[in-house]
Amino acid sequence: MTTPPKYKVGDIGPEGVEIALIYGQAGDIIVYQAPDKTIMYYLGTETPSAQDEQALERYDYLSSRIFDVLPRKAWIPLIDHLASALYNALTAANAEIAKKSFDEIEQRVIERTRGYSVFIYWLAALAAAVVLAALLSGLYAWYPVAAHRIYALYLVFAVGGSLASVMLTTASMPVGTYEQPANLAIRAVFRIIIGVLFAAFFVAGCKANLIAGIAASTPWAFAAFSFVSGFSERFVPEILTELGDRSKSKKEGRRSHLTTNEH
Repeated sequence: MTTPPKYKVGDIGPEGVEIALIYGQAGDIIVYQAPDKTIMYYLGTETPSAQDEQALERYDYLSSRIFDVLPRKAWIPLIDHLASALYNALTAANAEIAKKSFDEIEQRVIERTRGYSVFIYWLAALAAAVVLAALLSGLYAWYPVAAHRIYALYLVFAVGGSLASVMLTTASMPVGTYEQPANLAIRAVFRIIIGVLFAAFFVAGCKANLIAGIAASTPWAFAAFSFVSGFSERFVPEILTELGDRSKSKKEGRRSHLTTNEH
């Protein structure tokens, strides 16, 4: 004879709140949803077993990651799946089965959070690029010294290069499994800003004759190399390294000359 369930939807649960949805119940164990979408659980004992403790720890870990990273519309279906996994784990025959109850939902959480993280990263980079391009375009249109306006336009090319770099590398970018959206947005914005700063250094270096050659030959060469400065994270650092090595060689040459004269 089957024992009738202790609780049904609409009852007041063991934690003192109404039961809006039951994910599972067996004996004293019940996992259910409150009217405010909060997931509740009750084990019927004050001292959970080691297996139950592990299941509850993993549930708490995954639920906190979902709430911290994803927007509400994304985490509602995941929380339902996670609550079912918790019930399965609490009623599993052994720890291995309990662990497997969470494996599928954890993989779903990882995939969902990465997709959302990529979206946030790209959106923040696009917003930073639009704002910087608008500011630089304003400088190009209204800067009082007409001869210097063109440099603002070069930096607009650098913004385009930085954004193009983000577009090409977003799919393979390193993203923490549960990285906070604010951290991702800051990383994306800094990437655009660094590209513009690199291009500004490149233009200044060309005008100061620190960087010579085809880069400074025509306005279009300036624009092209500004784009490359924004696009490539290695282009300007390599120039800086080359300038540093050149300066170091000159200093060593002066020391050698002084040593020779002393003798």
